[in-house]
Amino acid sequence: MQYCFDEPICRKGTDSVKWDHIPGNPQAIPMWVADMDFRCPKPVIDAVMEKAAFGLYAYTAVPETFRQSTAAWQLRRHGWDIGQAEVIPVTSVVPALYTAVAAFTQPGDQVILQRPVYGPFTGAVEDQGRVVSNNALVLENGRYAMDFADLERRAADPKAKLMLLCNPHNPVGRVFTREELEQVAQICQRHQVVLFADEIHGDFVYPGACHIPAGSVTQNCLVAVAPSKTFNLAGMKAASVISPDPALAARFKEALAVNHGGSMNLLGMYAYIAAYTHGDEYLTQLLAYLAGNIRYLADFLRENTPDIRLVQPEGTYLMWLDCRAMGMDQEALTHFFTWQAGVAMNAGDWFGPEGTGFVRMNLACPRQTLAAALQAIAKAYAARR
Repeated sequence: MQYCFDEPICRKGTDSVKWDHIPGNPQAIPMWVADMDFRCPKPVIDAVMEKAAFGLYAYTAVPETFRQSTAAWQLRRHGWDIGQAEVIPVTSVVPALYTAVAAFTQPGDQVILQRPVYGPFTGAVEDQGRVVSNNALVLENGRYAMDFADLERRAADPKAKLMLLCNPHNPVGRVFTREELEQVAQICQRHQVVLFADEIHGDFVYPGACHIPAGSVTQNCLVAVAPSKTFNLAGMKAASVISPDPALAARFKEALAVNHGGSMNLLGMYAYIAAYTHGDEYLTQLLAYLAGNIRYLADFLRENTPDIRLVQPEGTYLMWLDCRAMGMDQEALTHFFTWQAGVAMNAGDWFGPEGTGFVRMNLACPRQTLAAALQAIAKAYAARR
């Protein structure tokens, strides 16, 4: 069927985090938290409605179709035959990050991150008394790259036990190549560092890039996946962790059991299965629409706000905007966008000190919403010059 991503959907007054709990200026256009302003695919809605109509929402076992749909999606979309790898149900990827830190490290151990990175990566480490070892990404000629010499040094530290990888990377938009992932895997294997890969944005990849699941490169890993970003199901609380290594799976499940973190939402579980079973057509159309939004954004910034530069994304619908040429500190930059332009975005320093001078923009919205936000930014930009 044909999906219309241009359809405006009013989300105000629906208890939407994105629209009803905008940070700072409640009248700002919300381009911040990572959910989409698009309806879910019809097969997902139908599956949820069917289960809801049954009218009995008691304890429900995870059906075999949960694993089957996950495995089929990974093979169909990303060429990864998971074989006998275990598929572990979890509520969402952030709790899985926290569980991985608890499972594979002790207080005082080091966990390798690659900042600037999604804020809960740091939270999962520091909230549990572990130490961040920051293998910072390097921005060169408008593109981020890994510093492998630094990664080798950090992984060699006896206190380094775990690496949290974000691929595709939130917020910088990199989709790491097979060669890059092989180097990461070799370094981790050499120094007995467990690799945990957050691949929640793995379905958002644009021409010229290819998402390579970490589990197709190494057995020494766990891979977190979910249809929540791809199909706008974040509120459904259903995700999974795929582990090619039975020993790693056992340690992860042991830590997960401590907080009963493997109990998914019943409706979310069936939404998950339906999305991975019937979501291809929706995703194909969605990617084309998002690619159009990216082109629109890039052209607009180049023509109207040259001091705001898009770091060209290879994946995700989260745009990383380099605003350092505007000459503002982070507080002033946040005030400029939130209050002068009236557009709410994520401040770059939330992703780590390396994000200072940047903002993250979510463009998973109808083009008219994006256009309105950009016009507001251009007007405020012109007024300050």
